[in-house]
Amino acid sequence: MNEIDDPKILAEAEAAGGRGVHHHHHQFQAVLELILKCLRDNAEERPIMLDVAKQLKRIQRGDFISNEAYHNDASSSSNI
Repeated sequence: MNEIDDPKILAEAEAAGGRGVHHHHHQFQAVLELILKCLRDNAEERPIMLDVAKQLKRIQRGDFISNEAYHNDASSSSNI
């Protein structure tokens, strides 16, 4: 993760957002983790688009949830 972080991008995020680099780092990490879930080879392990949209809204709000909590949330909504 640290290898991907661009100091210039993080500095711009800090200047624009007011929440600081730490918050934006967590947002970036959460989006990256979501991307990796979407790229899984096994379709059964990939989140459905509704769950992706929900997760992106949470990330935008700053509600960072663990992978396990997200997995449980995605499993329960796919059973609806």
